[in-house]
Amino acid sequence: MFAHVKTDYIFSSTDPSGADSEKASRAIEAVREVVRASKMLDTPNVEIVITPETEVAQAVTTYFSEPQFAEFTVHPEYEIQIGGARYRADLVLCNEDGEFAAIAECKSGKNSNYGHEPLKSFLCATNAPFGIFASGVGRNLWHFYENLHHNRFRPIEKSDFEKGILSV
Repeated sequence: MFAHVKTDYIFSSTDPSGADSEKASRAIEAVREVVRASKMLDTPNVEIVITPETEVAQAVTTYFSEPQFAEFTVHPEYEIQIGGARYRADLVLCNEDGEFAAIAECKSGKNSNYGHEPLKSFLCATNAPFGIFASGVGRNLWHFYENLHHNRFRPIEKSDFEKGILSV
């Protein structure tokens, strides 16, 4: 018997009250249960795969969990409709009214061959005012954008991104 568990998006983010988010708690518990079952059967046949893209998404989630974003909610793997198809944005940051504040597209350095186009498509489809293209865990590898609408985007500094987000 072999079990393969792919942990694409298990985050340690918390809501403003300090409690683990329900979705993260369920995902973490599911992984723990598989590991417990493997140990009970005394078999090492459980493989947990953490992809480099997952690590990038975790780094962005950690950034969005900082105090300046306390009034916002992070949604991993958020479904967005573009034309007749549905796609998943890696992370969406929403304000307290549920409106999009930013979208983050996370790629590992070797998996970023599509460039920034998916992020720009998500920004156009949602009118989110800001976006991050994160191609590594280091914030120096992230590109911040302001959505000027009509398929126009302006690269901005992280400080301008934060000021803009807080005014949304």
